[in-house]
Amino acid sequence: TGLTVGLGNGANYASSSRNLNGATNSDKLAYSLVQPTSATPGAACPAYGAGTAWIGATTLALSSAPGKAARTYNVCGQLASGQDVSVDTYSDTVVATINF
Repeated sequence: TGLTVGLGNGANYASSSRNLNGATNSDKLAYSLVQPTSATPGAACPAYGAGTAWIGATTLALSSAPGKAARTYNVCGQLASGQDVSVDTYSDTVVATINF
């Protein structure tokens, strides 16, 4: 099957949407995670609204490692504008699954 990376829906997933929860209020910020522009280490994030959404069983297929050196891949987050929420610290926890 090769080397793949998948992301869970997050701890605050509801109504088909990932959400960031406010630390001191009940407000939520909807967000999405999208794959970088390629499976090349360090590849840039796509423009807002573009790219492949990381949802459900969607995975990023990676090439076999050429050696033991660490490789870094971006996870690209996007927030839609116009969400009416209070000033706060917002967070979510997303589990990454790496298959090799």
